[in-house]
Amino acid sequence: MKENKIRERNLRANQGYAAAGSYEKHQRRIRTAKNAGNVMLWSLAAVLVAVAIVMAAFGMRVLLNKKEPLPSRVTVVYSEDVSVKYNRSELYVGETLYVDFDSLASVFELTKSVDGDKISYYTKSGESLVFTVGERSVTVNGIQSNAGGAPFKSPDNAVMVPAYVINAYINDTVISVSDDNKMITVISVADTISFNPKKSEVLGEMSKPSSFPADTKYDPFGTLPPDDITAPQTEPKETEALYPSDAEIIDIISGYTFKTDVSEYKQYMNPADTSRFLILANRENPLGESYVPSSVKVVPAKYTLGGKTVSLYDNAYMALYAMIREMVAEGVWDTSVCSGYRSYSYQYTLYYETYYNQEKAKNPSLSDEEIYKIIDTYSARPGTSDHQTGLCVDFYELEETFENRAAFKWLEKNAYKFGFILRFPKGKTDVTGYTYEPWHWRFVGQLSAYKIHHAGLTLEEFLALEQ
Repeated sequence: MKENKIRERNLRANQGYAAAGSYEKHQRRIRTAKNAGNVMLWSLAAVLVAVAIVMAAFGMRVLLNKKEPLPSRVTVVYSEDVSVKYNRSELYVGETLYVDFDSLASVFELTKSVDGDKISYYTKSGESLVFTVGERSVTVNGIQSNAGGAPFKSPDNAVMVPAYVINAYINDTVISVSDDNKMITVISVADTISFNPKKSEVLGEMSKPSSFPADTKYDPFGTLPPDDITAPQTEPKETEALYPSDAEIIDIISGYTFKTDVSEYKQYMNPADTSRFLILANRENPLGESYVPSSVKVVPAKYTLGGKTVSLYDNAYMALYAMIREMVAEGVWDTSVCSGYRSYSYQYTLYYETYYNQEKAKNPSLSDEEIYKIIDTYSARPGTSDHQTGLCVDFYELEETFENRAAFKWLEKNAYKFGFILRFPKGKTDVTGYTYEPWHWRFVGQLSAYKIHHAGLTLEEFLALEQ
């Protein structure tokens, strides 16, 4: 009975839909809804399949690309008999590889000389590599070169040097790194160790030497980034390697500390326009007879040898005054100066009369030309003297023995902070044209002095780089 009532109700409902013309519409909606539901189900299924495929591919890629972590311990093989284990952090500064050059010096039978932060190594034939701790340069047989990084001393006082130096400047010698990154090997096929400043010019073109073990990879630049090296690295510009940017150096200068108050001298020590303090006077760049500094001041007699009259260009004078006060405050008393600005006429008399007469008396049989060649090794001809710039000063002892004085040792470490450089350094005669003069200091301003001092350059070399 109940079922009959349900059928009758449905029939009436259907008749009502039909009478209203909406039954077919109702059925179409039902079919449309079902079709839409099917489409959504198929679409969802397709999306799920695609996601699964992508995840599977990504997972496979991760597995394929997964690398072993870099080892925390590394062995450096310096020779068949000398190998040392290190923590990785002891050998790498960023991505730059360093090695203990003292161990290499022992293997290569080099002799070592230490002068403060300056460390020199020599072959039996007298060739030399000279490093200064903290400076990104190396002097190779007297030629200033890029070191690829700044040498430093390890906690046990070993001299750690960028591997770049070995690859770039030691003939027939290179660094190899094992595929598992656990072993670094110094390989040399040289019968006699020699240093070659020109070797680095073809470094980027070097191929893996045949003497390398088969299971090693060759990196001519001595670095080991986390990934394999696929192409030679581009060597930075020489000036960028030798010293920081001007902005960075200015920050360093602002952090200088002194025992004395130098605030009133800062504008003179670090002038905004440095060009007038970088004037070059030498045989190739004569100043001429008419050149005279625009403004000179007389150094106080208490700071000159025997009260002698010594004058300097105004900025050089102010910087010297501040520097001598600081020397005295730090307990250095042998600060007297004996020469500053020299006019063309003064230099003429000094060169052609004073020095000529001295040398002629010593060597009466020599011709004038031979005498002038001797004088040229230690004095400038008129018009070519650094003293004519009014920017340099000689301290009291005009002999190489001045380097043993407390004043020189202080100047060597601190003069650049006041804008002064050693004008004629040791071992640079072929560049400057003059023998070593530890007493002769030249004002160039703090910015340029920082660059020249830390890169170990002469004024000539610096100006050539800055052009």
